[in-house]
Amino acid sequence: MAWTLFDGFKTKGRVDQERARLRQQEVGLMDTEEQVLLEVQMALLSVEDAEKLVASQSANIEQASEGVRLAEVGERAGVTTAVEVLDARQALSISRSLYYRALHAHMVAKLALERATGALEPPGK
Repeated sequence: MAWTLFDGFKTKGRVDQERARLRQQEVGLMDTEEQVLLEVQMALLSVEDAEKLVASQSANIEQASEGVRLAEVGERAGVTTAVEVLDARQALSISRSLYYRALHAHMVAKLALERATGALEPPGK
């Protein structure tokens, strides 16, 4: 049986090196955890913002629809012109367009949240 009494601090050097590697891996893990948490928080905020935008645009459609109705009633009564009716219809069309954009943003935000939480695989997997 052979026992080396002195190895030139090789064992201590290897232990120190492995401790440094372990610490490096721990720091990397903490960084990854923080990145995931941030991504989830940002996705949640995006979903909330998108929901508010959809609700807002829905209210705008209601107002624009009422504007068209009033303009058409006014035209029949001779109070408003055809141009004012066309303007009201254009405002309704724009409101609908903005509503559909808001719906799209909401869907994208929900997908980003699913991806951030691991419920949806990233593309290419």
